[in-house]
Amino acid sequence: MSITAIFLFIGAILSFGVLADCIFKKYKIPDAILLLLIGLLLNFYGISIISSELTPIFSSLALMFILFEVGVELNFYTLIKEIPKASVWSISIFILSVLVTALFSVLVFGLDLPLGILLGAIVGGSSSVIVAPLVSKLNIKKDTKYLLTLESAITDALCVLITIITIEYLILSNEGVVAISSIIVSSFSVAIVVGLMLGLIWLNILPRIESYEYHYILTIGMIFFTYSLTELFGGTGAISSLIFGIVLGNATQLGKIFYIKNASPMTPTTNKFHKLIVFVIRTFFFVVLGSIVRIANIEIFIYGLILTLLLFSVRYLGSRLIPDNFMEKQEKNLIAIMMSRGLAAAVLAPLPFLHYHIAKTILFPDIVFSVILISCFISIIGLIVLKIK
Repeated sequence: MSITAIFLFIGAILSFGVLADCIFKKYKIPDAILLLLIGLLLNFYGISIISSELTPIFSSLALMFILFEVGVELNFYTLIKEIPKASVWSISIFILSVLVTALFSVLVFGLDLPLGILLGAIVGGSSSVIVAPLVSKLNIKKDTKYLLTLESAITDALCVLITIITIEYLILSNEGVVAISSIIVSSFSVAIVVGLMLGLIWLNILPRIESYEYHYILTIGMIFFTYSLTELFGGTGAISSLIFGIVLGNATQLGKIFYIKNASPMTPTTNKFHKLIVFVIRTFFFVVLGSIVRIANIEIFIYGLILTLLLFSVRYLGSRLIPDNFMEKQEKNLIAIMMSRGLAAAVLAPLPFLHYHIAKTILFPDIVFSVILISCFISIIGLIVLKIK
């Protein structure tokens, strides 16, 4: 492919990404669907977007920025206030979704239990980049908005957390249980400490450099630095990005706790610049996922369809357990249909095979592609049926 063709191709994808985002905001059709279909169309014509060698690097890049954004959006006090009900709901539904996926994968698809849990962790949570913007525009109670927004943020983090733990377990399967547990705890401890320490250090530095015209570039650079330093010390870079984001997103509150003078949130310019980066990464990654799937037969798609319906059943039954005095039937139905899988699942799907070379996970992108597509359609159809605007 010539340089001219590559530049034309990049321009076309970015333009379509903007169009898909506009359609999402106006008609509530998730941009993930349109971008995945573009990728699938490119795949059909044999057009390769990114080599298999670069996909793991792109996945890590996407994961780093996704979790940073999730962290920034998690308001400290809102989290503490809403966390009891939101976390109970989110963690319960996530665990049930993982278990149902694992059981179905073992019985129907013939996967080993750890691989079934790995797939369940990848598709177990709703997508914050789809659910949060969508519910913010719906005419529903504030408590329901908080619940769905926090659930999507919490399960994004849980998807990454449990996926990484399961991958570590599979890689270290020859080690003893105690050794595996020690390595996993150590890697996450390093991530938390590095993310927290660098976040607090950056809170001290930010007020001194905010007058500099391009200070936001340094904040983006710190995300890379945090991720890399964590990995060098044997930690999990993605988790440190999440912690770093939480610290910067809650600068005022944490500044008081840790006695940091003049600690302030990221400037609007930094937030806008970061969101632009995430938008570009998100746009390309959905197209990339669509372009690398190899749905060789209809059975894979049917498997994804049945799996998505099972995940919907888990949410539906879970919504029925919410007390009537807390939530009306219409809002329970809304909670049931807000199950769209998105960027976290898309980023995690290729990792087990392309990055870690775990056997029998080569079809994960194909399955996850189906789940993302169908789950988004369920949300769209559900909103039409419920007539919620």
